[in-house]
Amino acid sequence: MQACAAAGYPVRAVVMPIIPIEDWKHVYGNFLEQLLTAVPLNRITLGGTCIYKPALQLVQLKLGKDNAISNDLQPADKVNDDGRSRYSHEQRVEIYRVMVQTIKRIQPKLQIGLCLEHTSVFEDLGMKQAIGQCNCLL
Repeated sequence: MQACAAAGYPVRAVVMPIIPIEDWKHVYGNFLEQLLTAVPLNRITLGGTCIYKPALQLVQLKLGKDNAISNDLQPADKVNDDGRSRYSHEQRVEIYRVMVQTIKRIQPKLQIGLCLEHTSVFEDLGMKQAIGQCNCLL
């Protein structure tokens, strides 16, 4: 990433899937600190776990039903109409809020996007202007 930035290429990063593991604030805070002080990014996109039932079944077959990915996931019909299980709206907002605050503290002008998120999450974070600013788009 550093070599690409030094060569003049725009560099973006995707932090996904974000999983609310034990001590996630510390773990992701340290990760973001290292990333953002080492690489001059043009954009960073954050994304929580969003998983279809067959993929979730594979995860649970491999890791067991009690695992860091599955533990807090809500059934797809409770959180979304696209058939994917996600963490609760409140939990996603809390996670993104902490991470966005960390990013803004380190690189205040860095463009931040959210991947596959509802408009209501953007609104709750005061990020409506960021709708559509993911790494899939130029």
